[in-house]
Amino acid sequence: LEAYFAESESISVLTNIIDNAIFWLKYARKENRFISIYLTEEISGFVSIIISDNGPGFGLPFDIAIQPFQTKKPSNIGSGLGLHVANEMMNAMKGQLKLITDEFDIDFPQAVRENGINKAIIALCFPKQKK
Repeated sequence: LEAYFAESESISVLTNIIDNAIFWLKYARKENRFISIYLTEEISGFVSIIISDNGPGFGLPFDIAIQPFQTKKPSNIGSGLGLHVANEMMNAMKGQLKLITDEFDIDFPQAVRENGINKAIIALCFPKQKK
């Protein structure tokens, strides 16, 4: 798959999303914690990295969650800037940070569905590279 992206910024965005998933899985005291990460071309015009977990899902509407200083984390843990910065970085790369609200909008691999790793679904959508 080929897409346009800035390498270090893309890694920062991906790291933030994974860190959030790890935090919420631990915070929810899940015993069997799962995070799924895979590439797809399902979202038209983009090569996307889909990140999902089997945690509690989002506690805020996505349009609020990407605003600065908005978080459901305890006050001494998060600043509420992670998703905002991730969204801004994706926009700067002409991509999109998308919340997938319906697990059936994505054709998850069988192992993801079987393990319930279809909560808090985020797509990092990078523009396809024209050939």
